[in-house]
Amino acid sequence: MEHLVDYIKYFFMSMVPIVELRGALPLAIAGEGLSPVISYLVCVIGNCLPVPFLILFVRPIFDWMKNSSVRIEGKLERIDKRTENLDIIPRRTKIRRSFLGFILKPAKFFHRIVVKLETKAHSKASQVKKYEKIGLFLFVAIPLPGTGAWTGSLIAAVLGMRIKDSVPAIILGVFSAGILMTLGSAGLRIAGEFIVSLF
Repeated sequence: MEHLVDYIKYFFMSMVPIVELRGALPLAIAGEGLSPVISYLVCVIGNCLPVPFLILFVRPIFDWMKNSSVRIEGKLERIDKRTENLDIIPRRTKIRRSFLGFILKPAKFFHRIVVKLETKAHSKASQVKKYEKIGLFLFVAIPLPGTGAWTGSLIAAVLGMRIKDSVPAIILGVFSAGILMTLGSAGLRIAGEFIVSLF
């Protein structure tokens, strides 16, 4: 395979949120002139690979990230209550309090990020909720910004959809979006070559 390194690059690029298949396929086909069929297969596989892991782990990770700042604040309050009447605070307690105070800011930052992501997923979930599997498929299949496999997986996790229902819908949506993007990218490449040949 002549362009193996390029295909590997686009395989990993299609795994990245935001870029996904919608960004990797046009770059591979129209940008670098790679084979549309091989680029399609590589990018679809790369885009589908994270889907089951996202659905399985996004909810527990989000819950942990949201609750960590609350737990840290609770521990800080308990330390403050235990030490408020002490003249001399033990060194170990001072170190623990400093450490908890240090990690509280990042924990609050991650809490805000999770709340924003969940809000975004809930706002897009209304489009999916009514028809569940078909809605999730259509949501992922339409190649618009913010409608890829990552957002579809996030919506499936937030809605509590079963993995056996959501993964096939998302993967079929990625296949469909990939076909549309491949056709569009190949057409763009052909049009570009035609325009260049005129000069």
